[in-house]
This record gives sequence, structure tokens and C-alpha cells, in this order.
Amino acid sequence: INAAGPEVITNSAFGWTDDGQGFILGGETVTATTVQPSLCSANIAKLGLNTGFGVGGSRDEWVSLVDRIYNRVGAEPLQFVFCVALASPLISIAGISGFHGIPVAITGTGGLGKSTVCKVACSAFGHMNSMFVDASKAGNTFNALMTRAGIFRHVPLLFDEVTKRTKEEMTDMLFSLSNGVSKTRITANGQIAGDLQPWDFFSFLTGNDDITALLAAQDRATAGATQMRCFEIPLPSGYCDVLFAGTDVRKLVDTQLQECYGHVGREYIRYVMKHRKQVRDMIFKLRAQFPAQDSDMTRERFYMDTVILALAAGTIAQKLGILRFDLKLLLRWALKHIKTLRVLRKATHNTDEEYVAAMLASLNGRTLVTTTLPETRGGRYTPEAPLEIMRDVVAARNVTKGRRFFLSAKYTNEWARDNGITHMALVDTMDKMGLIKHQAKADKQGIFFFNLAQGSTISSAKSRCFELNYDILVGMDADLTTDATPNVVPMRTA
Repeated sequence: INAAGPEVITNSAFGWTDDGQGFILGGETVTATTVQPSLCSANIAKLGLNTGFGVGGSRDEWVSLVDRIYNRVGAEPLQFVFCVALASPLISIAGISGFHGIPVAITGTGGLGKSTVCKVACSAFGHMNSMFVDASKAGNTFNALMTRAGIFRHVPLLFDEVTKRTKEEMTDMLFSLSNGVSKTRITANGQIAGDLQPWDFFSFLTGNDDITALLAAQDRATAGATQMRCFEIPLPSGYCDVLFAGTDVRKLVDTQLQECYGHVGREYIRYVMKHRKQVRDMIFKLRAQFPAQDSDMTRERFYMDTVILALAAGTIAQKLGILRFDLKLLLRWALKHIKTLRVLRKATHNTDEEYVAAMLASLNGRTLVTTTLPETRGGRYTPEAPLEIMRDVVAARNVTKGRRFFLSAKYTNEWARDNGITHMALVDTMDKMGLIKHQAKADKQGIFFFNLAQGSTISSAKSRCFELNYDILVGMDADLTTDATPNVVPMRTA
């Protein structure tokens, strides 16, 4: 009888082994003293990731080139990317409750080196061409992107070019990436699709769109919660032209740095492996230095944990001579940037009154304007033609001589849904502003049945409507008209 051989384990994801004594990179497992070949799953092999890691060039050349290109005053946003990439394996070691890493998004116009810096930072662990996935709508489906996230597990990954993704797609992506597992997907026969491989890693997003502003076009609760799950770094136009004046970054990356990879990541992993407890203690000592002192800081806990882990990784990298950045300057920039993100977030959130003004502004071309409101029940009246051309279905009625204004409740409900605010919040704000006239026949919200086209040459049926306070509307038209909300409501008066 033949004796049983050693157990053969097929790896379905990269990162720490269960015992913490190994770190899987592609088809190899890095230990404290050796590099051992390992079997990869079919998914990994199909994506060509079983051979996409390894090492190339020299360790010292990678260190020298990164220092030459990125170690300069004003490059702190890019230096932060390197520290975050190295921090990715620290997330599971830290074990911070509820924190699985959040995406760091580098956004701005083309030609800013957004993708390049992320790829170079990730090349600490493998060839830069293996460290990113096309995240454009034409590139990969959401499920394919989450499968890639599950494979990388503890290794940093770039989701390149998320430009033109919808707010719904971005919300799903950010919630999944920050929750450490993809949304559960059910097949047609009721089974769970895929193996739902979890992850604890930092990822990077690049694109031209302002992600913070994109996410703001939802209800305020969802927008606020989602924006906190993305550490966005918007780069201004011309940033790299000024920063890298006299340095041909593209040439250095394409001809030299691209072929230097993998060495520093292995050195870094081995240090963390040997000093696991000390590294974890350092992380929690750093956390203790930055307690949440107000509600804003409490909400920004994901930001602070990202900065703290990046600082811990930078400290280790500096000790090993891998990075030579000024960590004090980098920390100062990061803390200031959290405050900048706070300002940017708040600037994207409309006040309740601004939502009402925007809704009323949208009535241009949808408001039936007449001088009178003929009584039609007796059957003797002359239908009145609109004073202004209608460009859409009737959503409101402006009676100029009688100074009355009616608004479709169906329209306000649809507008609220499309603009990320609840209908109840919109109506409550209108009521607090004194806009809603509560008639005896109306319900508690001020809604009653009315034919918006009554006595006009336009055909319409009764629907649920509000009557609004005409004097307040006229005041809004005069006081609230801005470049953002032109002609708050078409208040042609008699």
C-alpha cells in the first residue's frame, strides 16, 4: 500500500495563508525564508494571473526610480498611493472592526498620470500589467470586477477607468469593495452564484469623473454613506506638468520601471511576517493618537483608518529603505485632505430649500399659463388658450389674473425620485416654507383632486394636486433666481 503523499492545496486567492506564515502571489507562496511554487485555481489560470507575478529587474533600481520620480515637494497625493498599496496586506493583520479597506480614487482630466502611479505602486508585488483590471463599462461587468477583487484578496488592485459609470453602479461598487465581499447573487435556480470569496485590501479607482459629486445625485442618506467609502484625490488640471517639469516620467516608466517589480513587496511581506505582533501594536498606537473628537470625525473613521494604515506601511517601508518620502509632510497632507473631502462632500448636498427651488425651476415648459380659471360645471364657458407654448405634459397651472397656482403631486413624486430626495421630505419642506395652501377638501399633505387643464383648450383629467401660495411663489421668483436655478417658477402675472 502506497503511503499518502503531502496534501496538495489549490489556491483560489492571493494574500496571507491561513496560518499567517505564507503570502500567496500568483503561482508562488512567499514564506519567511523561501519562495515555494503553489497551485492556482482555474479562474486564476484563465486570467493569466498564475504567472503574472514573480520578480523582475532589481530591488535597488525600483527604489531609486520611485524616489527619483515621486520624492518631491507637492507629490504627497501620489506618495500616499504608494503607502496605501503597501498597507493592503496590513488590513487583515490589524483586524479593525468593520474595516475591510476602501477604494482610493485618483480623478481628474486625462494626462495626469493617474493610472501610472497606481500601477507603479502596485508593482511592489508583481508586474504592473497584472495589477489592474479595465473597469470601464465596455471592459468588464460588475460581477467580473468583484471576482477579480476576491482573487486579489489582500493584494492591492487598480480598477482602471471607472469614467461614465452611473451613480447606481458606483454605489454598488463602493459598498461591495468596502464591505469586503460582493453582493450576493442568485442564479435562476435559486442557488448562490460564485464562491463569494471575501477580501481585505486597498483598491484604487481612476477616472475623469468627480466621484463625490456623482454620488451626491442620490437621496442624502445614501449619498453621505457612499461618499465616505471612497477616499477621492482629485488632481487639478496641469498638476503633473508643473510637478514633473524637466522629468520624462513616461519614458522612465516605460523603459525602466516597468520591468522592475516584485522585489520590494516580498521584502516588505517578510518583515511583516516576522514582526506581526509589533506591526499590529504600532497600528493601534497610531489609532490611539487620532481619536474621533466630533461627529464629522466619527463619520470619517474609514478615512482615518486608511491614513493610519498607510502611515504604518510607510514607516515600515522607510525602515527597510524601500520608500524615502517625508512621512511628516505626508501625514500633514492626508489630515488636511480629509478636511478638504469634508468640505467637498457638504458642497454637493443641496439644502431642502434648494431642492424645492430646483423642482419649481423644472416646471418651465410644463406649466399651463392662463389669465383665468373658468368654472366648467355649468357648461357655459369659453375655453382659454395657453399664454405660453407647452413643451411637455401639464405638470402645473398658473392662473395669472386670479393669482392661483396648482401643482401635480404625481410630478413632484417623480421629480423627487429622479433627484435623490424622498417625496415626503420635499413636501414637508414646501409646507415649512408656507408654499402649500391647505384647502378644506385636501388631505393632511394638502393634496386634493383637481383638473390642471380646467377651462382651457388642453384636454386633461383630474389628478392629485397641491395649490401653492401665489405670493410666496412670486417672491421666490424674484429672490431665488440664480445661475443654478434660472426662473425658479414661470410666474407670469396679470
